Amino acid sequence: MAEEETQKLEEKKEKKDFLKLIMVISQILILLLVVAIFVYFKFFFSLPTVPATVESQEKIKKQEESTVQKQVISHLDPFVVNLLDEEGRRFLKVTIDLVVESEKVSKEIGERLPEIRDLIIVCLSDKSFNEISDQMGKMRLRNEIKQQLNSLLTTGKVTKVLFTEFVVQ
Repeated sequence: MAEEETQKLEEKKEKKDFLKLIMVISQILILLLVVAIFVYFKFFFSLPTVPATVESQEKIKKQEESTVQKQVISHLDPFVVNLLDEEGRRFLKVTIDLVVESEKVSKEIGERLPEIRDLIIVCLSDKSFNEISDQMGKMRLRNEIKQQLNSLLTTGKVTKVLFTEFVVQ
């Protein structure tokens, strides 16, 4: 009797082991199939391309040029100003690059450089250390300089003000 029970338990155990083996093998096969499909579509499968005519290529280039404006960067010499401080001991050294819409605007900046430098110096010296010490303060300063320059310029706009050097002492 005991032998029959142990024999039945061994048969059940063998069946369970066999089922587990079949499940593991099937999971491995499914995983291999998924990997094979991925590799096929990633490296070997490509959609057929329609050869583009010269005319359609020119149209595409014109559309890309019209949507992406060419921007020009105007470099300004460094500014060193005293910050608005009770003790008057803090100063700011900043180098600014202006991203402008076109070469015309860059030329106007070159022609009106004394006015532009004066405007920026007045704007910078009107700030305290606490106003420009954090990231939000620098962002506000960028926007203020940009707005003031755009109100001064006549041929176009400044799209971005970039600080390439920003030192507070």
